[in-house]
Amino acid sequence: MIKKIGFLFLLSSLLMPVFSQQNVDDGIILEVDGEQITVSEFLHIYTKNNKQQSESYSLDSLMNYVDLFVNFKLKVAEARNLGLDTLKKFHKELRGYRSQLAQPYLTDNSVENELIEEAWERKQKDVKASHILIKVDQHGSPEDTLEAYNKIAEIREKAVSGDADFIELAKKYSDDESVKRNDGHLGWFTVFGMVYPFETVAYETPVGEVSDIVRTRFGYHIIKVEDKRPAKGRIRVAHIMVLKPQDATEKEKEKAVAKVEEIKQKLDTGEAFETLAETYSEDRRSARSGGLLPWFGVGGKMIPEFEEAAFQLTEINEIAGPIKTSYGYHFIKLIDKEPVGDLEEEKSKIASRISNSARATRSKNVLVEKLKKEYDLKLYPDKAEEVHSYVTDSIFHGKWDASEAKKLDGKLFSFADTVLTQKDYAAYLEKYNRKSNPIELETFLNERLDLYIDKCILLYEERHLEDKYPKFRYLMKEYHDGILLFDVTDKMVWSKAVEDTAGLKAFYEENKQKYMWGTRHEVKKLKAKDKKLAKNVEKYLKKHSNVTWNEIDSVFNAEDSAAVSKDLCGTFETGANEMVSELVVEHSKNLNRKGEILDRNDYQVVYIKKIEPCVKKLKEARGMVTADYQKMLEKEWMKALHNKYDVVIHHEVLKDIVKK
Repeated sequence: MIKKIGFLFLLSSLLMPVFSQQNVDDGIILEVDGEQITVSEFLHIYTKNNKQQSESYSLDSLMNYVDLFVNFKLKVAEARNLGLDTLKKFHKELRGYRSQLAQPYLTDNSVENELIEEAWERKQKDVKASHILIKVDQHGSPEDTLEAYNKIAEIREKAVSGDADFIELAKKYSDDESVKRNDGHLGWFTVFGMVYPFETVAYETPVGEVSDIVRTRFGYHIIKVEDKRPAKGRIRVAHIMVLKPQDATEKEKEKAVAKVEEIKQKLDTGEAFETLAETYSEDRRSARSGGLLPWFGVGGKMIPEFEEAAFQLTEINEIAGPIKTSYGYHFIKLIDKEPVGDLEEEKSKIASRISNSARATRSKNVLVEKLKKEYDLKLYPDKAEEVHSYVTDSIFHGKWDASEAKKLDGKLFSFADTVLTQKDYAAYLEKYNRKSNPIELETFLNERLDLYIDKCILLYEERHLEDKYPKFRYLMKEYHDGILLFDVTDKMVWSKAVEDTAGLKAFYEENKQKYMWGTRHEVKKLKAKDKKLAKNVEKYLKKHSNVTWNEIDSVFNAEDSAAVSKDLCGTFETGANEMVSELVVEHSKNLNRKGEILDRNDYQVVYIKKIEPCVKKLKEARGMVTADYQKMLEKEWMKALHNKYDVVIHHEVLKDIVKK
C-alpha cells in the first residue's frame, strides 16, 4: 500500500503553488459540490505541473487539467461527506504537518543562510586548543558574575603577559573537571564540536594567541589556539582492542602485553585483520563485524589518543598499532574516508544541525525583533513591575500564590491587533511555579518577561501565516485536501480491494485469461557422491518424471544423508532466471517429445521439463489482480461521484485565461 508520507510528498510536488505571472482576474473557474475554486488557485497548481506552458495557455491543455482537478476535488468532497475531516486523527495529523511547514516562516532566512555559510566555512578547518574555565551559573547574581569575570580577567592577564604558562594556569585555576586528566588540552575539534560562542572565538583567534574572554552557559573561558589545519573530514576504521584496566595487577598487565604481541605477530605474517578482530578483540560488539566501528569525525565520540592515531592513517587498509589509550591497547585499520563536501552537498546536513543547536535561536531572535517593529510592539514597564512585585522566591519551590497577581488587569503590552494584560502574564508565570534551582529573582523575572513577549509574538505570527503568505495558505490547503484524498482513497479503493476477498475472487474469475504464465521450465539439478549414484538417480528420474525432492531423499538418502544434494530447483519463466536460461539453452538439443531434458555429467544430474503457457492461479497472480481490481473500483467510484455531486465549469473564464 502507498505510504502516506510519500503520497503527500508526491501530492505536494504536484500541487505546490507557484505564483503565476499572468495578470488574470481572480474569478471563479470551478465549482465542485459548492466549493468555489478561484482562477489564482487553479493557475498556481496548473503552472507547477505544466512548466513548459507557464508563459501561455491553450484551451485544450487547460481543459485536460480541469478534468484531473475535478476528479481530485470530487474525492475530497466525498471525504468531507463521510466526515473524515472531523476525525481527531485527521486534525492531529494536519497540525503535525502545519508545525513542520511553518518552521521556515518562523526564522529569518537571511540569518539562516549566513549561519549555513559560516558553518560550512568553519567545516573546512580543524582547530586544536586548550582552555581555562571559571564556572558561573548563566542565571547567577550580578555579584557572582562579576567575581567570576574578574577572576578570569586576572588569569588572562597572566597568560597574555607571559608571566605564567597557559597549561600551568589551567591546572591551577580551571574549574573544568577534565583538567585533571588533560591539563586543559581539548585536542582537535571542528564546527558543532563545541558550544557556539566558544566555537566562534576559537575559530577567530589566531594560532598561538590567547582569546578574549568568552561567556557560555558553563561560565567564562579563555582559549589558547595551538594549531589549525585543513579539515580531516570523516573516517571509518576497524579496531582490535585488548583491555588493560587502570587498576590491573602486574599479572593482568603481562597477560595483556603478551596478547598484544601475539596479535602483532599474526598481523605481520599477513593474517586477516577481520579474523583476528573476531578472535581476539575484547570489544565484543565490534568484534562480531570484524572490528568495524561507525563513521566518526574530529572531536567526535572517540577518545583523543585513538582519534589522533586513526586520522594519521592515510591509505585505505593501512594498519596502526598497538596504540595505548585509557582503555588498553588498539590496532586500527583504515576502512574508508570521506572529505568535506562542497556547500551544496553539505547544505541540508548543516541546516539540520543548526535547527537542533543554539545557533537556531539567533535566527529566531532576529525575526522576533523584526516582528516587534512590524507589529508596533508597545510595552508598559510599570505594569510589568506591578506584577513582579507579587512574585517571591517561593516560585522556585512550587509554593508561589499567584491569586493576587492574577487580579491585576492592566494593559501589559500590545502589538498588531492584540492586547496582553497583567492577568495573562501572571497566569504565564504561574506555570513556572515548580521546584527548581533558585536564581536571582530579578534576573529570572526579566528573562521571563522577554520570553513571554517573544512567545506571544511568534504564536501570533504562526496563527496568521495563511493571511500573510499566500504560498503558505495554498500549501496548507493542499496538505488538508491531500490527507483527505489519501484517507478516502484508502477506504474506498486500496484497503477495500485487499479486504474484499470475495470481490477479488469474482474479478479474477471474470478476467483470469489476462493473467497467463509464459513458457516455463521446471528445473532439478542434483549432485551425487559418485558416478554410480548419479546414474541411478538418472534412471529413477526417467521412470518417475514427477518425483519430488522428498521422494528422492527417502530413496537415495536413507542411509547416507550426503548421498544426493540439491543445487538448484524450481519453476521459472524463460528469461526470469539467468542461471536457468543458460541451462535450458545448453540442454535444449536433448529435448524429447514430452519437452523433457535429462542429462547426466559424471556426478551431476540435470532434469528440465518444459511447461506450456497456462493461466496463473489467483495466489500466483494476486499482486496484479489486486492492482487491476483497484483500478476497476476507482473507475466505478469516480463514475458514482460524478453522478452524486454537482460540478460547474465556467468555460467563459477558461477562455478569458487563454486570451489574456
